[in-house]
Amino acid sequence: MFDLSGRLYVVDLGTSAVTQLPTSGTAIDPQIDPTGTSVAYVERGALHVIGVDATTAVVLAEPEGEQVTYGLAEFVAAEEMNRQRGYWWSPDGSRLLVARVDIAPVQRWYIADPSNPGSRPNEVAYPRAGTANAEVSLRVLTLDGSAVPVRWDTKAFEYLTTANWSEHGLLIVVQSRDQRSMRVLEVDPASGETELVREDHDVG
Repeated sequence: MFDLSGRLYVVDLGTSAVTQLPTSGTAIDPQIDPTGTSVAYVERGALHVIGVDATTAVVLAEPEGEQVTYGLAEFVAAEEMNRQRGYWWSPDGSRLLVARVDIAPVQRWYIADPSNPGSRPNEVAYPRAGTANAEVSLRVLTLDGSAVPVRWDTKAFEYLTTANWSEHGLLIVVQSRDQRSMRVLEVDPASGETELVREDHDVG
């Protein structure tokens, strides 16, 4: 499975046959589910799932506004925490853990092009140190469209550092704003409730 210029392609490793999946041409971050039957991807901030045979295409999560995305990592996670991913398949391919990002609170900056003074400055959402970050939450989505919100103390632990969903369970790692406290939480995918597995503090 790979994407090229916003288009998705599936390669049959046995026959080397290549199939292009129907998208709008702006697809990013495709991931095949562990069973090999479906592909998830993000397009214009919405999370899509389509069969590898180009059937059963659905939009699992669609942004409620221009400031919201589903399935993408926010700037802080991608730039500072090396988390490039914003969604994770369950081991049986029936559900996904999906990040919802709202950048409405983030401070705006206006960057002009000195070589083209007649053009309007570009508006950029950038969370400068000490200013508001994007609001990040998680949902467990099933392929039939149902959603379960994941619950943790997002005020005290606003950073989602990483997530892992394996046959052993669903874990997320969250971090405080000052990055001196970290919690490993086990998530119940059915209820969205979390249980503390481990907590670390930097007291230095």
